[in-house]
Amino acid sequence: MNRPLDVVRELTGAPAQSFETTARRYAAMPFAKPTFGNKLKAFLNFNLSPFYFGYDLEKWDREMRFPVPPVPSLSIDDPRWRNEHVAPIPAAPPAGVSTTPSRDSKGSPDDSPAHMATARS
Repeated sequence: MNRPLDVVRELTGAPAQSFETTARRYAAMPFAKPTFGNKLKAFLNFNLSPFYFGYDLEKWDREMRFPVPPVPSLSIDDPRWRNEHVAPIPAAPPAGVSTTPSRDSKGSPDDSPAHMATARS
C-alpha cells in the first residue's frame, strides 16, 4: 500500500498538483499577500475575537441528537473504569541490584564522575 493515490485523477481526470504549485497559487491570491491592509485586518480580527459569541455546544449536541446519559458522571468516579485503568505494578529489581543511590561519608549521593567510572567497570 506504499503507492501514490490516484483519487484526484479518477475524480477530475487530471493528475494532482504538487504542494509547491498549490502553495504558489494560494500565495498569489489577494488576501494572502502581506500588504499593510491585510496585516491590519488580521490584527483587528485577532483582537476582536474575545468579543465574538462562543459556540453553544449544548445546542449542537441536541441538534446532533447525541445520547445523554440519565446520570452523567466522570469516568474516574466509575469503579469499573478505575479497575480497567489501574497502573501496572513495576517488577522487582533482580536480586543483588540496589535501587537506592550509594552515599559517601558525608551522607550525600556519590555522583562524582570518578565514582561513576568505577561503578561502570
